[in-house]
Amino acid sequence: DVVSLQPIVMGNRMDILAVVSDTTTPSSPQLKVFACAITATVSMAGGIQTITLSDPSSFTQVTFANIEDETLLTGYSPLDIVAEYWGDGQYTDLVAIKLYKPMSPPMLVRYQFTSGGSPTLTRVRAMRIDNSDMIFCPMRDEVVFYVPKARQIFAQRWDKIIVMGKGQSRFMYPLNEYNVSSIIQFRCVSERGFFQILTKATGSTR
Repeated sequence: DVVSLQPIVMGNRMDILAVVSDTTTPSSPQLKVFACAITATVSMAGGIQTITLSDPSSFTQVTFANIEDETLLTGYSPLDIVAEYWGDGQYTDLVAIKLYKPMSPPMLVRYQFTSGGSPTLTRVRAMRIDNSDMIFCPMRDEVVFYVPKARQIFAQRWDKIIVMGKGQSRFMYPLNEYNVSSIIQFRCVSERGFFQILTKATGSTR
């Protein structure tokens, strides 16, 4: 079963990362990351530009690069994946992945993605988060979190010094000042550097 999909665009190539539930062993399903690629070819004829897309390649399991302290994430499984954009929203090789492990604090990890015959994810930063139900939206140096149960939205910066840090100070968005009684929808638009919410305010207006 596919849990989450995320396209990663790099030049004329688009890799699609998928978090997949592997139920080969029904008693112990595992979440893994797979990738496939689509390439674009541009041609000109009679002043008309044509873009041809290739058929998707077969899905290949992504390797998580083994770095010095990788044992800190041993046993964690991916739950969700979102691309991070630092430029104009057209190119990225960074993704943020929410990881879960029973009896351990959930993690949000920034990885650098390397495409090709052996797709690889190399960890850049990691942040411990409060619970695995939090919805996240990466915004360059910080991450915006939405906590449905608490009806809270806050921004938290990546720790630039400690790779496996708890993150830096939180900025709480003042929803009460806008008379927000409930949040109906949270939408992350990371390629443009913002998020949107559909809310229900006092008086039942949206």
